[in-house]
Amino acid sequence: MSQDLNAIWESVKREALKHLNFTLPLSEAFNAAIPLAVDDEGIFVLGFDGANFYRSGMLDRPDVRLKVEEILSKGFKRPMTLRIIHGTTAEDWHTTKSREQIAAEKREEAFAQAQEATGAQASFDALGLELRRRYGALEGRQYTQVKARFLADSIPLILETERLIAEREGASTDAFQRQLSRLVDSLALMLDIPPLVLALEIERQRGMRKAGN
Repeated sequence: MSQDLNAIWESVKREALKHLNFTLPLSEAFNAAIPLAVDDEGIFVLGFDGANFYRSGMLDRPDVRLKVEEILSKGFKRPMTLRIIHGTTAEDWHTTKSREQIAAEKREEAFAQAQEATGAQASFDALGLELRRRYGALEGRQYTQVKARFLADSIPLILETERLIAEREGASTDAFQRQLSRLVDSLALMLDIPPLVLALEIERQRGMRKAGN
């Protein structure tokens, strides 16, 4: 299997470098990457050892990632996602997945507790503080996919807090809109995304909730 993965990665590497602007750091990153596994969920896992992990950022560039995933998807004849980890063996990938599963379960428990707390005394400011605390303790928060999971977990809490405050105080007041806007701005800054993009996603999920009721 490792020989197959190496052959696949060599093919992907050659094809990708034909279409990307060649630079020595990019070529070195491709050569330092170690193919570790193909996950059942359509994830192609690359690993870097400690000495070369700093190179992994080259492969995580949007243009590079998009091209690599395009080539992988074409080769596997299904949508594929590139995942980069610190490690050199398939066992390192299993360990990473197990650690992330445990972390996800802890996050779910923590968010459930936060939701219970906001149910007792809903407050946008209190939720903002809780989200900042949770994000500060989040492992791997420098990675885009970890930020995305955190955002996916956060929006339902925002909507539930919004519902509780609206029931208690009304949603048309200037104070309500100002506090919600402050929470959106704070979360957007924390996740390094435009506030308008975050507000649109909240609005989209708010609409989905209404449509499901």
